[in-house]
Amino acid sequence: MTTTATLAHGPYPYPSTVIKMYIGPMFSSKSTLLVMTARRLEAAGCPYLLLSSRMDTRPGEEVVATHSGMRVECRHVQCLMEEVPLEGVYVHTIMLDESQFTDAANDLLPFALKCVRGGHCQELILVGLDSTFDRKTWPWVTELAPYARKIKKLSALCSVCHQPANASALRNQQDVERARESGSSVLVGTANEYMAVCNRCHDLQSRLAFQNKPATI
Repeated sequence: MTTTATLAHGPYPYPSTVIKMYIGPMFSSKSTLLVMTARRLEAAGCPYLLLSSRMDTRPGEEVVATHSGMRVECRHVQCLMEEVPLEGVYVHTIMLDESQFTDAANDLLPFALKCVRGGHCQELILVGLDSTFDRKTWPWVTELAPYARKIKKLSALCSVCHQPANASALRNQQDVERARESGSSVLVGTANEYMAVCNRCHDLQSRLAFQNKPATI
C-alpha cells in the first residue's frame, strides 16, 4: 500500500489537477468512497496519499474507517501546509477525509492551490460534511467550491422516517445545548451521538430529543 508520497510517473508535474469534492451528512458513505478509491488505486499500482484530520480520533489509530468496519491506512495531520511537504512529490491521487476540520481559508485552500499549480497530483479528492448539526455550512465548502471541477452531494437514510437524508443531527438535546453554549460546531462523535435526518425530521429534532424515543411522523 502506498500511503506515503512517492513518484507517480516521474519527477515532473501533472499537466492538470482536478479537484473533486464529495459532501454530505454522516452515514452517507463518504469514508467508504475513500476506502474504495484507495483500494482501486492500490490494485492498479497508482501511488496515492490518503490524509485525515488529527481531530478525528474515533478509529483510535491512523486509518480511515467506515461505520461498517472497512479500514485503510492514512496519515493524520493538523496543518496541511506544514505537515505535508509537496516539493518533488507527484502522486496520482491525494485524498483528504474530514475536510470540515481544516482551516479552510488559511490551510486547505492554499494546500489545494499548491497541488493544482505545482501539478502534484492528477486528482485531489476532498471529502467531508457540508453542514453542521444545525445546518450551517462548513467554511471549507464555500472556500473550495469555486475551484472544484466536480461537486457531488451524497445522501444517507433518515434515521426517523427512512427517507433520503441530507443533514446530520445530534441525538441528545443536551449535546445540542452544550455545543451552542460553547459556540463551537465541532463535536466529534459516532452513531451514539449523531444521526442522519431529512429536512422535516431535522426541524422536528430542534424541538425534541430523539435519543431512546424516536419521533412520531
